Amino acid sequence: LLIGLNRDWLSPEPGEVIARFVEDALARTQNESGTPIAELRRALLALSEAMLSARELSPSWAFIEGAGLSESQMQGLKQLVRQAELIRTEGPSSAQQLRFRHDRLRDWLLSEAALALMAEDAFSDELLADPLLAEVVGLTLVRSSAPKWIVARAATHGPLRSFMRGAWRRQTRF
Repeated sequence: LLIGLNRDWLSPEPGEVIARFVEDALARTQNESGTPIAELRRALLALSEAMLSARELSPSWAFIEGAGLSESQMQGLKQLVRQAELIRTEGPSSAQQLRFRHDRLRDWLLSEAALALMAEDAFSDELLADPLLAEVVGLTLVRSSAPKWIVARAATHGPLRSFMRGAWRRQTRF
C-alpha cells in the first residue's frame, strides 16, 4: 500500500500522503472519464457523509443506490469503481459490496466527511458518541482543521471522553 501511496513524490509529509494519493487517483479518473475532479471528490464526500449518517462502514451497492445521492454523484462513483484505484465492488451481482483500497483510506474519507459536517454544524452528538466511529472521530480531532468546539464536545461525549479528559489533565499540569 505505501509503495502505491508514495508514487512520484519526494519526501511527502506523513499527514498528507493519503490526501495526495486521493488527489492523484481522482486526477487519473478525470483524465480517463472526462468528469471534473471536483465532481468526483464531491461524489466521494457525499458517499462518506451517507456512510457516517447511517453508521455504515461497509456499504452494499444497494445502500449506495438508496443513499439519496444525485445522478452525477452516482455516475462519479461508478467511474471510480470502474477505475478501482480508490474503491471497487466485490461479491455476487445480487449482493455487491463496496470496498476501499485500504481501511485507512476509508477512514480518511470519513474524516473528510466529518470535517464537512462539522463545518455545517451538522455532526451530531450521537455520531460523536458512537463507539463504531471512535477511530474516525479521533482521526478527525487530530487534524489541524478540526473546529475547537468539536474537540470540547468530544471531551464530554462518547468513547473518547476518558482519553481526552486524561490528555487535558496532563497538558494542564506544571
